[in-house]
Amino acid sequence: MAGHIFNYQCSVNFKDLFPIIIEFYSRHELEDFLELAFHYALDNDWEEATDVYLRRYENKHYTGYMQVIIMFCIITSDYIRKCKNDKMIFYSSLPLFYGPFAKIISKLKILMEPAQCDILYHHFYNMEIFENEEAVNSLRLTYEMELFSDVYYLQYKVDPIDGLFLRDYSTLPSEGSAAEFLDTILAEEAEFFVSADLLTSFIYNSDVVVPIIMGAGISAQVRMAYLLQAKDYMAEKKDLKFFLVHTPLYKMTVITKGEWSLMAVVNLRSKKLKYHLLKSVFLKPLMEVAASETALDPREYFAKLSYVPDVD
Repeated sequence: MAGHIFNYQCSVNFKDLFPIIIEFYSRHELEDFLELAFHYALDNDWEEATDVYLRRYENKHYTGYMQVIIMFCIITSDYIRKCKNDKMIFYSSLPLFYGPFAKIISKLKILMEPAQCDILYHHFYNMEIFENEEAVNSLRLTYEMELFSDVYYLQYKVDPIDGLFLRDYSTLPSEGSAAEFLDTILAEEAEFFVSADLLTSFIYNSDVVVPIIMGAGISAQVRMAYLLQAKDYMAEKKDLKFFLVHTPLYKMTVITKGEWSLMAVVNLRSKKLKYHLLKSVFLKPLMEVAASETALDPREYFAKLSYVPDVD
């Protein structure tokens, strides 16, 4: 069967069954995926037909990085198809950014529409375990996870195989902590990476949500005043590390300073402006590459956006 189906774009043919799937680079990978999917479907069908729970998950485990990722796709896709009208909450400590898992996770393809499902995703990560590993596609993955879910990152100090516990809400830092952090990085030397489409959208859209400056229904005159103020500020601050970049990641801002980086992106479903505080090793090298390859002169770009022709 796999021999008749396989080609290098065949994963899109399964989008109705598996909205989360991997890119298949060989017929063998497709065969492994289909075999595990058939066993999973047969067990489900038998349970529904006999109304007998097989207790198959209580002691079930999967070995090998590829097998774990395949089952992640199969089980997640099953929940998305069956519960697409319900709110789904996921907790995961799969190493998304570092190590062998990350290299395989980079093969994941999400075939459903952005913001199609109401998914709340809590991702736990431990930098210390993989601190000597190279980050793998963390910028794209962080952005895409926000496209398809309302995602929150939590650092923890335990091994992924141990149990995970959420802290009581009353022990979490106050809301002012985030504001204090933002004031610090704005007041001191930091590097700003802003997608160029964000500024264009700010000028030409009547309803805007912009990192750092939030608002809705801001008039064209006020938006232009903000732009001119930013233009004058950049003209004054010649040493400001501000990079306008072209990326496929829509309306995104990344601020890096020392060990930590702040990523701002709008969640398409909730329309909330989300701030992700992540280690700079996740984001900074990738943003520097984007800047070296696609960076625009911000002063020229600001001048072009704020240009108003004389009308006689």
